[in-house]
Amino acid sequence: MGLFDAASRSEVDRLKARVRRLEGVAEALARLAGLSEQHLDELRGDQVSPAVRQLVLGGRKIQAIKVHREETGLGLKEAKDEVEAL
Repeated sequence: MGLFDAASRSEVDRLKARVRRLEGVAEALARLAGLSEQHLDELRGDQVSPAVRQLVLGGRKIQAIKVHREETGLGLKEAKDEVEAL
């Protein structure tokens, strides 16, 4: 048996979804307040490197996810979510 039972996993998933929604609200408010992209990145604690951003801009999303995982040590889902959020 894993560390979490089904109820715990469900609660963790629910909390993750809530955090994502709240982050979206915070980002929208920051944009309305006139914060620059640089300031938004600082507030997010953005971990995505310029190399990963370039790969995404070049249409190489899978390679960007691989590089992001190598740079951060994140799991596949977390890295994919961060890259897709760009």
